[in-house]
Amino acid sequence: MKRVFIVGTNGQSEPLVPIHCDDEERELQRVLSNNFDLLAGEQITPLRPRRWLLIKREMPIPDPVSGENRWSIDFLFVDQDSIPTFVECKRFKDTRSRREVVGQVIEYAANGQFYWDHEKLKTYAEKTASLSGESLADALAKLQQEEQLDSELFFQKVEENLKEGKIRIVFFMEEAPVELKSIVEFLNNQLDRTELLIVEARQFKKDSLRIVAPSLFGYTEQARQMKKVSSIEIVEKRRSWNRHSVLDHITKTAPKELLAPLQTLLAFIDSNRHLLRDDYGTGQNPSIIIRNDNGDSILYIYTSGTIQLPLSQLAKSYDFVSVKSIVEKFSDRLSWKGNIEPTKYPSLAKKLQVLNTEEQKALQQFLLDLVSQQVVGSDE
Repeated sequence: MKRVFIVGTNGQSEPLVPIHCDDEERELQRVLSNNFDLLAGEQITPLRPRRWLLIKREMPIPDPVSGENRWSIDFLFVDQDSIPTFVECKRFKDTRSRREVVGQVIEYAANGQFYWDHEKLKTYAEKTASLSGESLADALAKLQQEEQLDSELFFQKVEENLKEGKIRIVFFMEEAPVELKSIVEFLNNQLDRTELLIVEARQFKKDSLRIVAPSLFGYTEQARQMKKVSSIEIVEKRRSWNRHSVLDHITKTAPKELLAPLQTLLAFIDSNRHLLRDDYGTGQNPSIIIRNDNGDSILYIYTSGTIQLPLSQLAKSYDFVSVKSIVEKFSDRLSWKGNIEPTKYPSLAKKLQVLNTEEQKALQQFLLDLVSQQVVGSDE
């Protein structure tokens, strides 16, 4: 195990004491469940660090013969590009980590792709989000940020990637044995769609504290080149959208009832260009982003018609007490679903295409009232 030192103010260094885990659930799984960033997403793709959404801990996997749940993977995550990520935790002292674990997890992935559809994955993710006190919409908003799909489209992409083998398998352990590293490096150099990685969560002790230092293994330069095609595919699926291309996209693929009310809302924005402007997300399915004149996001509209209020973004731009007052003022007419808190992303109870004329006018007035608030940090 690599050594880690603490350097004091006098320049003297003190080595931390390395430790190995005895209790996998308490010392590995629980640590990861409290901090997903230990998966070292910034090391996997440094230019676009991976962010993680937990679909389920102990994700059940059916037996291919009986169809009954037989196994479970320690964690099933998904990243912002809808890539399913299987995570299996193993202690260094667990001798199974040297051989069986690789075949075991590959078997899990092979069976999961046949039995998990987007509806089942979404249901699990909703339940997991609720255990953390948030909605799935909030969790997805933080995961995707402004490059957003609504939950239905997002999990359809997850299922598609799962079926095509565009997955990531991560072995999370405090130290990986040489035998496992050799297997992972060999397989990762052969697979062009699936990523097989080790995250060593090296652990050290300092008095009553436990220090965890995650590091990635398995991405050799050869492996990076092998995965390059898949990465290019993801990038190419992203595109720059404008109003014309979005309206054309909605005409061809979205609910036909959405086009007219969206055009009405865009015409309203055009008539208030000194206060509002429209922008469009990237990806195969665009999101419509309404911004204030400073470019801050104040409303999201998806091509399913879902309307979402990014309160976490608004809290950075406006006095939140004023924002909350405006949301509550329009709550009877717009029926926002979700808690009105600075970290939340509540949605309208109705989609844009089913708002009546009065509700459409209320939405327009809501936007005007919102942007009329004093911007945080303004001297005016």
